[in-house]
Amino acid sequence: MSSGSTPALSAFSAVSTANLQPEAVCLAKLDKIYLDLLHATTSQIKQKDELIESFKQSDFVQSGNSLHSARYETLICEICSSIVIRKGADSTWTETQFELPLPRQNKNVDHTQKESVSGFWSIIDMYTFENVGFTHAVDGIKYLTCADCEFGPIGYVDSSTKLCLLAPVRLKVKEE
Repeated sequence: MSSGSTPALSAFSAVSTANLQPEAVCLAKLDKIYLDLLHATTSQIKQKDELIESFKQSDFVQSGNSLHSARYETLICEICSSIVIRKGADSTWTETQFELPLPRQNKNVDHTQKESVSGFWSIIDMYTFENVGFTHAVDGIKYLTCADCEFGPIGYVDSSTKLCLLAPVRLKVKEE
């Protein structure tokens, strides 16, 4: 057998030539082969699952015509250009969908106009932000706004998890 054989194959070769050995020894060797293959397969699946999960949560988000990431780019208010969150901030991408009130409401409408927004940066610690204001609860929901010009909402606070969810579609990327 060549030196490049895998442990499972060399164990299999030992089992296939073990016709003179007791049946229990053969079964033990087969069990070892099975466990080695199971471990190798499970490890590979786990690595692939971890890679898929890190890809989902990490890099890029489509917003308008530009790709950007709270991890790699500073996000600013689209009105006053105040920094909302700096690049490298601890955040996780989530595909949550939520109805955010429109930043500009029509005067002749008797209800709050909303739009469905998909995709948010989830921030655990509110002190991660640079310039974010928090509204009083409106219908049980606290919204995030620009602390300097009060533009918003640019996100909301999830009442069940207390996570701050920031909508990149309501912000711009700072040109560096």
